[in-house]
Amino acid sequence: MTVPNARVLASLDPSNTPEEIADISGKWSTMFFGDDTPEAMSNRYACPKTHHHATGHCAKCLKGCFGKGRVDVHLKQH
Repeated sequence: MTVPNARVLASLDPSNTPEEIADISGKWSTMFFGDDTPEAMSNRYACPKTHHHATGHCAKCLKGCFGKGRVDVHLKQH
């Protein structure tokens, strides 16, 4: 269903198996949490809210979770 103001992202973390990740890879937008190594962040959009404490960023974000296209977002572990 296409709705202009709604986005659905699959939530991933280190507990997901490589098979689970491969099953959704390229099909769903994703958000990943729980590993801040450069390897885990590779090819993911670093969420400014969690990486840089950008207050209110979600309301104006056009590249991450609320972007129009498929995206892989990395949420920083605190």
